[in-house]
Amino acid sequence: MEVHPDQKEDFENTFYNILADGYCESSPYDYLVLFSGGKDSTYLAHKLKQAKGGRVCLFTVENGFEEKSYVEKVKKVASQLGADLFIYQPLQNELIEFYRFLITEDRLKEFDTNPLCFYCGRYFMALGMEFAQRNNIPFVAYGATPMQLRKRKRADSLRDIEIFDMVSRKILMGNYKKIQTIEQYHTNPVIKKIFDKLFADHAPSKLIFPFHYLDYNIETIKQTLRETYDWQPPVEELPMEKYLSSGCRMISLFGLLNKKRGFIPHELEQFEHDKDTMSDDAYEHNIAFLEEVMTGKITPEIRELAELLGLEEELIEQGEQI
Repeated sequence: MEVHPDQKEDFENTFYNILADGYCESSPYDYLVLFSGGKDSTYLAHKLKQAKGGRVCLFTVENGFEEKSYVEKVKKVASQLGADLFIYQPLQNELIEFYRFLITEDRLKEFDTNPLCFYCGRYFMALGMEFAQRNNIPFVAYGATPMQLRKRKRADSLRDIEIFDMVSRKILMGNYKKIQTIEQYHTNPVIKKIFDKLFADHAPSKLIFPFHYLDYNIETIKQTLRETYDWQPPVEELPMEKYLSSGCRMISLFGLLNKKRGFIPHELEQFEHDKDTMSDDAYEHNIAFLEEVMTGKITPEIRELAELLGLEEELIEQGEQI
């Protein structure tokens, strides 16, 4: 049955109403944005500045696997936004232990074909939620796109979003129970600590995915940020026309992980899905980049990362020595 235009649900207005309902005057900030300085998180900060209260703070995790200039670029964008920035740096030895587990524990592929990015992202969300709970911040915003959330465009109805949230939570807690049956969860205190934090309930702070409700158009987002803040992509020597995301240095391991571990990055599917919202230059550049990564060619950067993570055997089995 076709819905009359006047009867269509107003997703964006509903989103702002949800935020207004959760407004707390005594909180130091109204919204915490999990922030990378890239287009999506910067755009969310821009939109949340327009919501009730409009007091936005930014939370960045420095994991040591970004480009060397990453933190300075994040600080610059935070200054352009006029928002307070908090940078959290986990213990490097614990992150290395965590990443090595995500790469080598084959059972994690039962939950996601790219467990490295999936659980790393969930861990950063948990760190932001913990910070928000500790500081009485009612909302934590994460810039997952409709394709990343649902493998399709925005939900058809507001009820779809409610169902998605309930089902996602049930699936995640089911995964937690399965992870608790993995030996390293019980024998490695670092793994147990991180996964317990990852699945903790951080109420009353609420995690929100604004792109459930807001239109997602890559070129419109970049244009808005450029015109409003003179924003530039946080990627060295990459023009605005070709930029989609900054990514992490760990992406250079993907070709090797794909061949050895059978990991499947989701980016190719996402690029195809969002092709009509990006420029041809951005699409062609990023497809070519990911295809090059997926060849599994062992570069000096891959050698460096493999050595840092204690994964030299991954290279040796490819006929290479560090």
